[in-house]
Amino acid sequence: MVKLIFKNKFMRNLSLLMSGTVVAQLLTVGVTPILTRLYSPEAFGALAIFSSIAGVLIILSTCRYEMAIVLPKEDRVAINILGLCFSICVITCMVYYLLIILFEENIVSVFGITEIEDVLWILPLSALAMGLYNTLNYWSTRNKQFKRVSISRVTQAGGVTATQIGLGVGKVHSLGLFIGTVTGQMLGSLVLALQVWKSDGSRIKRNLNVSSWFKLLFEYKDFPLYSSTQAMINAASISIPPLLLGIFYNATTVGYYALGIKLIQLPIALIGDAFNQVFLQKFSDHANKNDNLYKELKKATLLLALIAFLPAVGIILFSPRIFEFFLGTGWGSAGVFSSLLIVWLYFSFINRPAVVAIQVLRKQKYFLYYEIFLFITRFIVLFISAQHLNAFESIGLYSIVGGIFNLSLILIVLKTTKNYKKNY
Repeated sequence: MVKLIFKNKFMRNLSLLMSGTVVAQLLTVGVTPILTRLYSPEAFGALAIFSSIAGVLIILSTCRYEMAIVLPKEDRVAINILGLCFSICVITCMVYYLLIILFEENIVSVFGITEIEDVLWILPLSALAMGLYNTLNYWSTRNKQFKRVSISRVTQAGGVTATQIGLGVGKVHSLGLFIGTVTGQMLGSLVLALQVWKSDGSRIKRNLNVSSWFKLLFEYKDFPLYSSTQAMINAASISIPPLLLGIFYNATTVGYYALGIKLIQLPIALIGDAFNQVFLQKFSDHANKNDNLYKELKKATLLLALIAFLPAVGIILFSPRIFEFFLGTGWGSAGVFSSLLIVWLYFSFINRPAVVAIQVLRKQKYFLYYEIFLFITRFIVLFISAQHLNAFESIGLYSIVGGIFNLSLILIVLKTTKNYKKNY
């Protein structure tokens, strides 16, 4: 069965995305030993907090309307969703800047984020860059233009690593990590935008109809109502560890956790995101044709489970020693966090087809309920355990909870697609 999957067009499209993904991944992982010698664990901890906040702002920047771009049968409708997303993103990020200007001191004091006080002004830039990038990404997915996405990912990774190293050598302290991250995001967005405009610019201009945007706001209201809320809760759920580790332990522990999860989440996220894009386009086609969705979902989930199994076992057994050797003396603790987190991240990786199916089948409301329950459970488990256990034991419990929830989601969605009949 897996052999047949690799022969089809789905896997050819995935390989296009993966070519850029692999290069981007190698760039990021390859420079990490340099970065760990230029920046302290505390600096990586501060970046983790920054990224947690930026993740929520990025979701809000487009209200997740970009996910609807792949759904309409007519390109004209998709083009106007694209335009709607751009306008929402620009307006939202202007509001972010206004709030920071007016309430900077209040934001810092209320949320206790003194570590990133000097870089709050960068947050709207990050949200703008990634909001536009995600929108263009879904447009490219709809048009099966995976090569352009691959190129943009390499550009983004190159921009991040080059800037972070350059500023680190220049002794800019932790600021280099923040500026490097946003610089890469902006470059990736610019490169993708130029490619889209060159290929599709005339078609986009010809079909844009601003008067239709108000109708589209309501037609696809499930995305801001459920998908964006779900995504924000998910981002908050993932942000629990760095925030609580900082409260109950110290910034160094946050730094070890942040780098530990980054180095194993990076390939998972890059490979998973590439898979998501191709599978989203394919699954949407099958849904429109009323094909056997259960069969496609089962194949895709099994494929990811097989791909990730041996790497997951390797991380559990060897990551502390690899981290110590690769990153330098003292970074073995980051490897311990990696080995503990792999339970959650393995099932998070293989549940990607199920999450795509939820979006295509317009079951976002139920996914929102799932995320709320997961967030509450994770928070309670980590909050209580952090008061009685050490950081490693607390993160181990957090990981087990995440693994159980992700496996449950896969089984529920498989059952749903098995009985699904298109009725709209």
